[in-house]
Order: sequence, then C-alpha cells, then structure tokens
Amino acid sequence: MSRLLVAPLIFVCLLCVAFILFGERVLSRAPMHSSGARDHERFASLDKQRQLADCYRKGCVEVRRSAVLSCAWRLIITEETHDPSDHAEAAKDCDGLGPKERSEAERAKDTLLRRVQASGSKTHL
Repeated sequence: MSRLLVAPLIFVCLLCVAFILFGERVLSRAPMHSSGARDHERFASLDKQRQLADCYRKGCVEVRRSAVLSCAWRLIITEETHDPSDHAEAAKDCDGLGPKERSEAERAKDTLLRRVQASGSKTHL
C-alpha cells in the first residue's frame, strides 16, 4: 500500500519543484514599474540608461511613464557624461518638475546609483 502512495508523492514533489523554479524565473524577469528596482540591472550601460529615461518619459511596453524616474536616470547620466545633448535631455525631463517631485527624483537617483553600483555593474563609459 505504501508503494502506491510513494510514486504519486514523488511526482507531486517534482511538480512543485518545477513550479517553484519556473515561478522564480518568471518573477525575476517581471518589470517593477513603481520603483525601477529591476531596471537598474538590465540598464547599466549609458546607452541603456538613455533608453530607459526615454521610456520613463514617453512610456514603453514594459515601462510606465514616470517623470520622476525619467529625471532620476537623466541625473545619473549627466554625472557620467559631459555631452551637451544629455544635459539638454536632463533639463527637459527635470525642469518641469515641482520641488517635491524634484526631491523625489534626487532620492530615486541616489537609490538607483547605489543599486547599480552594488550589482557590480559599471555605469561609467
């Protein structure tokens, strides 16, 4: 009788492990729209940072519009480059923010920079 229970129990355990591994894989790829926490891992290069800032400005398939996060990424970019076009884009994204939103963008920039640096990714050219 116990042999009849062991085989289905093993099958169920293997199925659970497969679901857990698959779920972890899917969840690790899910974008985090509100905080951008996952985005920093995928967008560590300067060009990718520009693309992400554009997505936060205009909206993209995986990224909801966020003036604060667009400004935050632009502030990160301007710390890395002296390109006038990057500074113009930062002005476009940040100058329209009110004092409260600008403060949020500064805090988001600091948080994103720490996360990028902690992940071991180089954000400099």
